[in-house]
Amino acid sequence: HVLPALPRDWRELDIAGMRAEGALCVDAAVRDGRVIAVRLRADQPVRVRVAPHLGDGCLVDGRPCPGAVCELDFVAGQAVLLTRRDGDPVAAATLLDAVG
Repeated sequence: HVLPALPRDWRELDIAGMRAEGALCVDAAVRDGRVIAVRLRADQPVRVRVAPHLGDGCLVDGRPCPGAVCELDFVAGQAVLLTRRDGDPVAAATLLDAVG
């Protein structure tokens, strides 16, 4: 899960370089109390199941991910961008580039 228990009063939040289980590095942006984008980077080959909490499904590098959980296979050094279906992936990527 990505930010599953975000406090309600954390309306604006930027996270850069948070370490996660599975040799992953996480960047994330929260606006108006909603997670709008998450970037995952793998240090080594890894398969992960992620629940990004991005509303009704999400986009993974611009492609739909059915359901609330996405299964992703990474190679070392690979990064993926998870965004809301109702968001702008280009704007989200630009925002995360500024954060991290």
